[in-house]
Parts: sequence; C-alpha cells; structure tokens
Amino acid sequence: MLIVGRFIVGFCGGLFCVAAPMYIAEISDTKIRGLLSSFFELLICVGILFSYVIGAFVPVFWFSIVCAVIPVLFAACFFWMPETPQYLLRSEKVDEARKSLQWFRGPYCDIKNELEDMKNDGEEEKKNKISFIAMFRDRLALKGILIVFGVFFMQQLCGYSAVLFYANSIFESAGSTLDPNINSIIVAAVQVAATIPASLVVDRLGRKVLLLISAVAMGILIVILGFYFFYQVQLVSQGWLPVTLLVLYVIFYSFGAGPVAWVVTAEIFAPQVKGPASAIGATSNWLLAFLVTLFYADMVAALNNNTTFWIFGGCCFLGAAFILFALPETKGKTTAQILKELRGKDPVGQNANLPLHALACIKMDKGEVSANTNGSTKTQYIAALAATLGAMALGTVLGWSSPAQTPILTGEVFSFTVSTSEFSWVGSVVNLGAAVSCLPTGFLVDWIGRKYTMLFISIPFVIGWAFIIWPAAVEMLIVGRFIAGFCGGLFCVASPMYIAEISDTKIRGLLSSFFQLLVVIGILFSYIIGAFVPVFWLSLICAIVPIAFAACFFWMPETPQYLLRRGKVDEATKSLQWFRGAHCDIKNELEDMKNAEEQERNNKISFFAMFGDRLALKGILILFGVFFLQQLSGINAVLFYANSIFESAGSTLDPNINSIIIGAVQVAATVPASLVVDRLGRKLLLLVSAVAMGVFIVILGFYFFYQNELVEQGWLPVTLLVLYIIFFSFGAGPVVWVVAAEIFAPQVKGPASAIGATSNWLLAFLVTLFYADMVAALNNYTTFWIFGGCCFLGAAFVLFVLPETKGKTNEQILKELGAKD
Repeated sequence: MLIVGRFIVGFCGGLFCVAAPMYIAEISDTKIRGLLSSFFELLICVGILFSYVIGAFVPVFWFSIVCAVIPVLFAACFFWMPETPQYLLRSEKVDEARKSLQWFRGPYCDIKNELEDMKNDGEEEKKNKISFIAMFRDRLALKGILIVFGVFFMQQLCGYSAVLFYANSIFESAGSTLDPNINSIIVAAVQVAATIPASLVVDRLGRKVLLLISAVAMGILIVILGFYFFYQVQLVSQGWLPVTLLVLYVIFYSFGAGPVAWVVTAEIFAPQVKGPASAIGATSNWLLAFLVTLFYADMVAALNNNTTFWIFGGCCFLGAAFILFALPETKGKTTAQILKELRGKDPVGQNANLPLHALACIKMDKGEVSANTNGSTKTQYIAALAATLGAMALGTVLGWSSPAQTPILTGEVFSFTVSTSEFSWVGSVVNLGAAVSCLPTGFLVDWIGRKYTMLFISIPFVIGWAFIIWPAAVEMLIVGRFIAGFCGGLFCVASPMYIAEISDTKIRGLLSSFFQLLVVIGILFSYIIGAFVPVFWLSLICAIVPIAFAACFFWMPETPQYLLRRGKVDEATKSLQWFRGAHCDIKNELEDMKNAEEQERNNKISFFAMFGDRLALKGILILFGVFFLQQLSGINAVLFYANSIFESAGSTLDPNINSIIIGAVQVAATVPASLVVDRLGRKLLLLVSAVAMGVFIVILGFYFFYQNELVEQGWLPVTLLVLYIIFFSFGAGPVVWVVAAEIFAPQVKGPASAIGATSNWLLAFLVTLFYADMVAALNNYTTFWIFGGCCFLGAAFVLFVLPETKGKTNEQILKELGAKD
C-alpha cells in the first residue's frame, strides 16, 4: 500500500511536469518566458528542502501529513488563476480568452494585436491539426522530441540522483560528524541557492549557454570525484575534497541542467503537437530517472563507484556535445522562429517540404530580424589574445612567489640568505612597482601609441627577470621584482585600452575580460612549473613569456582611434578594415571615429584640468569604487592564507599542489565570466560576485571564531574558500578591468585609467603588506569580517553608483554619467 501511494503521488507529480511548464509558456511574454518557466525546477528544489527540514525535526507520520497539505494549498491558490488564452481560443471561448489575456498583460495594456495573432494561430492550428500517430511522421515534431530526449538524457544520466544518493557517504568520508538529516538540508539549500540565479539569468544568457556550462562543469567534477574514490586509500586525509566536489556539482546542476531542461521542453514544439510531444519527453525523463535510481547500486557493485562516476562524467560530456551541435537557442524567440531554426537550410526552395502546422506558424511570424553577416570578429579575437599575453606575463610574476617562497627562505636557491621580512618585500613590491608604472603609462599610450608602449616594455620586463634569475644580493632580487611589477602594471592600463578600442561593442566585454583570464592562467602556469622544477628554471621559463608576447603582438595593427589621432587616416582605414574583416563595409564606422576624434581634439584638456572635469572625476571615483571592491574584498589575503586553510581541513597535500588547485579554480571560474559578461552585463556580475564573496568570507570568519568546536568539520573552510574564489573570478576579478576600459571619454582615457589602476595596485600593496599585522592585532576571523564588510559596501556601490556599460557606445556611457549633448 505504501508503494502504491508513492506511485500515485509520483503519477500526480509527473502530470505537473507536463502541464505546469506548458501553462507558464502559454501565458508568458517571450522576454520573461525563460525566467517564469525555470520557476518549475526552483519550486521542486524548494519542496525538497522543505521536506528535508520538516523531516529532520518531526516524526514521519506528521511529516507526511504536512506534505499532504501542499497539494491542497496549491488547489486553493491556483483555483483563482485564469485558463490560458490559447486554450480558451482553441475551445472557441473568445470573450474568456480576451479577459484572460488582459489579466495576464495588465489592465492598461493594449492586447488587440496579440489577441488577433493568437486567433490566427488558433485558426491555422485547427486547419492543420495532426493526430498523435501522424506526429511521428512529422519531421519537426520528431526532431523536437529527440532534442528534448537529448537534454533529459544529460539531466538524468549525469548521475545527479546517484550523487545525491551517495551524499551522506561523501560527507562521512570527509570526516563530517553532522547528522545525515543536516547533510541533506545543506545539499538541498545549495540546490535552491544555485537555482535562483539560474532563473534570473536564463532570459539573458540563453538556454544553450547555461546547459553547456552546466554539462561540462558537472562532467569535470564527477570525473574528479571518481578519481578521488579510485585513490581513496591514498587520499584518506583529503576528506574536504569530495565534499567540495559534491557542492560544486550540485551548484552547476542546479544552475543549468536542472531548471533549463524544463524551459526547453515548454518552447521547442508547435502548438498542435505540444501536449503529446511534451508528454513523451517528460515520460523519457522519468523513466531515465527510475532506471538510474533503480540500478545505481548494481552498477556500483559490478563496476565500483569510481567507474560508475566516470560513466556519468562521460554522459555529461556526450550531453554537452549534443547541446553544442544539436540544441537551438530558444531565448526570446517565437515558436515560428524556433521551428525555422529546427528546419535548417532549405535545399529546394523557401519552405519546401515543410509540415503544414509549422508553415502556418512561420507565415504568421512578424518578428524576424536579419543578421548582419558582413563583418568578422576573428581578427579581433587574435589581436586581443596577443595583447593579453602581456597579462599572462604579469600573472607569472604574481604567481612566482608562492612556489619560490620555501626554497628561497631555506637557502636552497641563492648564495645569500633571505629573511621572512625581506621575502615579504620580495612578494609585495610587485604591487608597488605596478602602482608606480600606471601613471606614466597613461601618457605613453597617448605619446607613442598603445601598441608600441606594450612592445617596448617587453625589454625591461626581461631585464627584471634577469635580476631575479641572477641576483647578487637580496636588494637586487627586490629591484628585479619591482621592475617586473612595473612592466606588468603597464599592461593593466595599455592592454584593456587597446582591446576596448579595437572591439565591436557586441563582444567588447568578452575580449576585455581576456585580460583577467590570462592573468590567472599566468598564475596557474607559475604554480604548475614551480611545483616540478627548481626556482632558477621557473624564473627562466617565466622570462620567456614577455618574449613570446613581443613575437606575437609585433604583427598586430595599432588601434584605428590612435592612428586617426595622429592624422594617419590611410593607416587607420587599413587597421579598422583588418579588425572588421576584408568584406565588411567600414565607411560609417570610420566616419563616426573621425567625428569622435574631431570632437576630442576640440575638447582636449590637460592632465591637471582633468581634475576640474566633472565627468572625468566621476569616472575616476567609479573606477576607484570597483577597485576598492576588488582589493578590499581580501582576495590577496585569502590566497595568502590558503595553505593554512587546507592544513586546518586535514590536508597533507604538498603546498604546491594546494596552490595549483586554487589556480585551477580561478581559471575555471574566469572562463564562464568571460563568456557571459556581454550577455549578463557588468553590473549584475559585479553585484552577484560582491554579495557572494561577502557571505562566504564572513562565514569563513565564523568558522575560525568557532574553530575549536568545528575541528571535525575540516571540509567547511575549504569549501568556503573555493566558493569565495569562484565568485571573485566570476565577477570582481575580470569585470573591473572591463569597466576600466569603458568608463572614460577618449581625451582623458589614458591618464584617468592610469590613476584608477594606480589606486588598484596601491590597495593591493597595502593589503598584502599589512595583512599579517591585521591578523596579529585583530585575529584572522575579525580580519575576514572586515573584508566581508568591504564586500557588502562594494555591492552597495555597484548597485547605486555604477552605470551599466554593456553594449553601449562611449557617447551613451558618458550621457548616462551626466554628459550634455
């Protein structure tokens, strides 16, 4: 009887999986359809969390009674909602359909055109209605069913149900002594927390990007989890690792594969086949879930859990390939546009062999936008990557001190000794060098150009490395690090400026974010090389990076804006043509650049006059605000303290391996930030990043405050550390450099950007230099709480002061800041 009861509630829940997404898709405006459709998975996660919380504190009998109240509450609330206008029109209830649509769109909305379109859709649907059996001979319906099956294949065969089933064992292997109910609540809370941002961004990022990021990340994490269990005997002291992997896995599932699969189901079919086709897709989903849950224990018994996890990882990667090559993007598109995309290229003629119901939808579609295919972005990507090799050179300088610290302090590297206090200067003087370089760079980029400023600096960069490789005394080592920091700081001004000037506005954020990505790649590069070779060879290999930069960047053109500023119109034309592609008509864009350059020349101001310019000052203050967030979030201090946190979690890994893990997390989190910055926007990414960092570092402070009571929860600080670094790398790390490249008028961009970058490096220098003193005076937990407070202050600044610059021209940004026409 218990099994029958579970079957019945499963049957009723499955019905909602078809009807609820369909209802939401039919009542929603296309602009928010993804957001509203993703509520379905969000409320599932909330329901699971509700069950875990109630079940942890009351007997099963009362727990079941409370759960039984939910469908009663649903009926009481949903009873007052109207039927969808589409269904009412289908049932020839025109007046009721009009009232329903008016209710959904608001009393003051003119629904006449939309209602007329719905009537036409209903008429065409009635004429071209097809039977359930005939649906399987309809190429587009079958294609939609296969696509839905593909995303549900990824959703279920990623092993999510199995990983949750195994969650308590993973917590136990991490040394957790928490009650299993509390473990379940933690996992469910993570699900809810990660599903909310997915709901918010699904209509900005799109379905395809979210599913792709989710599938790849889950595949990587579950494969690593498999390796943990394969080497569990050797890694018995690394209990924090499986918990961290589990939490990240749940986050990425809830951010994409969980909610977005249901969004796609609600959008992919024509109205005539939506009901039965969606039902077939949902049936496949639940059957796959049933099979995975039923046979998981048998798979583990036959293959071991590590092999089972590797199989799930392989399914994630297969799902990612399917999404990349087979799934159309449905964000913001009408049914007609989606069907046209499913149809693909027509080899015979316009609409040849197209099913009647699909042809009807396409005929009525009035929302097509033709894409401009004249331009090319390939050369912009090449130039941006070449320019940011200088950022990688900076990253190697920043990362060098971590693997070099122990060998240098133990006297294994140089003929002279280096004390701990002297090495603190070796580590932090890079920031001082970068701060000193920024201001002269602001003048150099306007004097000799963006390109040659970066090219010429590669020479002193190599000289700085030579001082580090062959120092005669500790002072020479510090000078070498200062020179390397000086050269790296120069790239912080010149490289983002170069990229912003060559980029199309649609990809400007993506290309500008390459700077931070290459910085963290350079840091990771140093960590990996330093883990396996002596410091001498590490320094020598790092010295090659600025040489490689010069060899690659030498062939890139100067920016068109700088060439126009120098009166070199022909060279500027050739440069712009190269960046936009040989077949692009650049006439209008070049004319706009000439006009902008003319305006700039007429309104040119001196360095000191800039401080009397309200817009320039406002830009500098905005830049200082976001750099305040970036540095006083405590990122350098947290990274400095990373090995201690690993040790407190019971890790016996070599410190170099700990550093590699941190570096890899930074790179892995910066990549998706680069991909979404032109879709989500700068403001939202910075806001989410600041709030999340504040939450995680405050909790980290509480962990150290109650460390004696939480000594057995060693997995907790590592998980918080990894999440903190992920959210820094997802927003505060890369996005501030994007803002720095966009916020100023051309006539003040060089010196104003330099002032902002100088403040950044000075803050970094001060945080790095005085962090140890803060910990000694205030304890580490108070220091972390101060950093958390700075994160929340930064979030408030971003929310109320920072303008959104995504996709806007420089003129539009300046107008938003208060410029007059």
